[in-house]
Amino acid sequence: MSRSGSVPRAGHTAFTLLVEVTEGDGTAEYAMSTLVTVARPDLMLRHLTVGGRVTLTPVAVEFALDEEVFVRECTAETDGLLIGHVLADEDITDPAAPAPTLAVTVTAQGVEHHSSVQSRAASPLTGEDRSRRLTAVVPRGAAVRITRDDRTAYTHRLTWIPFGTGELRAGTGA
Repeated sequence: MSRSGSVPRAGHTAFTLLVEVTEGDGTAEYAMSTLVTVARPDLMLRHLTVGGRVTLTPVAVEFALDEEVFVRECTAETDGLLIGHVLADEDITDPAAPAPTLAVTVTAQGVEHHSSVQSRAASPLTGEDRSRRLTAVVPRGAAVRITRDDRTAYTHRLTWIPFGTGELRAGTGA
């Protein structure tokens, strides 16, 4: 991998992946490059040699709020995505009845971003129906508040997909 340019604030970074395969007396080489914009560049690589499997994104972590917990506050130790799913235990046909709700508020640099999802159906997602899922983009250092209601029976699941090394750690403060 290489970083183009020498401007410390540079937002553009070029990455080149070079693969060499040697078999017998022959060597095959393949290179791919891409230019990306990096919001907070703090990566400085001169040479990177990988002798085995590389995982760009660690394994996603699935969790749910405990039965008695309706609010969880966390701090992101790395950039990532928080995906939430909610599913009513029984179909809710009365429009006046409350629908189970799962909500996420991400606060980064003093700005709040809200996402929420509701479910009125007990059947799992199928086909075009993606209305019972939310995705929140979570930057490193952001405060994350996850809330769920207790008005009706439902199941929920959250998935944290980190883009680096770090957790969605319970508690606030970086």
